Amino acid sequence: MYNFLFYFIYKYQLKDNKGKVGLSRYMASLIVTIAVFFDFMLVYALARYILYNFHNISIASDTTTNYSSRYVIIVLTIMVLVMYYVYKFFNLDRIKSITDKYEGKKIYTPFNFIKFFTIFFSPLIISIILVQHSIII
Repeated sequence: MYNFLFYFIYKYQLKDNKGKVGLSRYMASLIVTIAVFFDFMLVYALARYILYNFHNISIASDTTTNYSSRYVIIVLTIMVLVMYYVYKFFNLDRIKSITDKYEGKKIYTPFNFIKFFTIFFSPLIISIILVQHSIII
């Protein structure tokens, strides 16, 4: 799943950036990192929904205390670290094996566009819906 996301963006970025492998690898790794965070958001939203609706337990943060500046710093630090490890994970050898796997196939077909947007955005949409149904009013 993540290999497909990586290659989908990587191939386009290679063509767009005139063959610059480093920049293309960085952009594709960034998209994969965002997809990973959307998946973690889905797990959180699912846990929040189940705990609130079936056990009447809220794991939402307290709204009376302002943690916004510390929260943003912590999330950005974690995101930079995850981005670094995703970038290192998709090294040149792994990119070669991914490109060998997808090389003979047409990647930019309507089915693959739907597949990309489904893999990328469906966890985000589902998590938004689940969080909206687990809000204390």
